[in-house]
Amino acid sequence: MGGPRALFSADKTIDLLLKSGAAQYLEFKGIDECFVYEAKEGLANVPDSRGAIFRDKKLSLKEKNQLMRFFKLVQQHLDDTQEEKISKEDMEIPFVSFLEKMKLPPKIKSYFTISVC
Repeated sequence: MGGPRALFSADKTIDLLLKSGAAQYLEFKGIDECFVYEAKEGLANVPDSRGAIFRDKKLSLKEKNQLMRFFKLVQQHLDDTQEEKISKEDMEIPFVSFLEKMKLPPKIKSYFTISVC
């Protein structure tokens, strides 16, 4: 089975490795970067921080601001236990539908729907 393998953290294989004790012989590592395939440019790095977003020369200023607003909304939703920033109805719809509702441009939506980490 040589070489690195990617497993989802909720994968049943992870549970099996932990229960069997085999995990002590393995190294688990988080994913460092995500990429999206762009037809004209090949693999492109998905910006994952404020600095990376504003350094990205492929995004317009408008797209950078939209992406930052989206990240801020999600972060506020996760941080604020008093008031839900994202409605329960929005939490129930498919994520792709939520991205449509947020009126994000196709380039930014592709970061969340077809990125390879």
